[in-house]
Amino acid sequence: LTPIMVFFMNSVSTTIYVNSDVLILGFLTSNTYSGLYAVSARVYSIVKNVIAAVITVSIPRLSAYWATGDVKKIENTCHRIFAILLIFAAPAMVGLFSLSRQVVLLISGPDFENAYVSLAILSIALLVAIICWFYKSCVLVPAKHEKEAMKGTIAAALVNIVLNFILIPFFQEKAAAFTTLIAESVSLTIAFIASRKVLKVHLDKRNIVSVVIGSVVILAICICAQLIPKEKYALIIATAIPASDISYGLILIVSKNKYAMEILYAVFRKLGIKK
Repeated sequence: LTPIMVFFMNSVSTTIYVNSDVLILGFLTSNTYSGLYAVSARVYSIVKNVIAAVITVSIPRLSAYWATGDVKKIENTCHRIFAILLIFAAPAMVGLFSLSRQVVLLISGPDFENAYVSLAILSIALLVAIICWFYKSCVLVPAKHEKEAMKGTIAAALVNIVLNFILIPFFQEKAAAFTTLIAESVSLTIAFIASRKVLKVHLDKRNIVSVVIGSVVILAICICAQLIPKEKYALIIATAIPASDISYGLILIVSKNKYAMEILYAVFRKLGIKK
């Protein structure tokens, strides 16, 4: 019963701090600011959940390894998951940050254009949240340290709510996005410290460098795409995303990013193509 209650409290805390932004915005400001934030929060949640699916499908296998005490397989699997998350989360953050205005215009129209600032802030929170999710779901929970994960979530909820009441009256939806970033950072810090006692994740610097270089190239492409007239936001997105995807993929392949090559070979196998 105790582990179940821990999961329950963790879920409740997450729900509170994820939804408190809109609730407090509506209470302290007006529906206009709530609507602006709802647009950016929706995009943020969709992208985060899609990337986090990598973690979700890996938890059963990690739990099995922890149950048998197979340390080598635990380390290898965690390292691989973390590296793959970075491969997807880093460019997602950079692309969403760079194209935040165009994404908002495409999804919600000119009336909600001001939501791009909060979306840009939330795009930074995206990378923090994904890494935090990794430490909680891939290290702490399978290793039966659910209480440590819960402490981080509760701390994040409290920080988020307090800062919302302080900052939202002055900065509206921008404050809500900023407090989410701070709350995710608090949760990540606690989860990281607790995870270091269980498992230390080591990454190949060469693979990290390739991801960083690829992300910088994506930023450059997105900036160049903005030379297209502002009102043609759909064309900006249609130009920037394919160019960014192709360039990023080529950089990972040319630099022989180990985990990117694994993904590529897996795709080839599914398609029946010999490498």
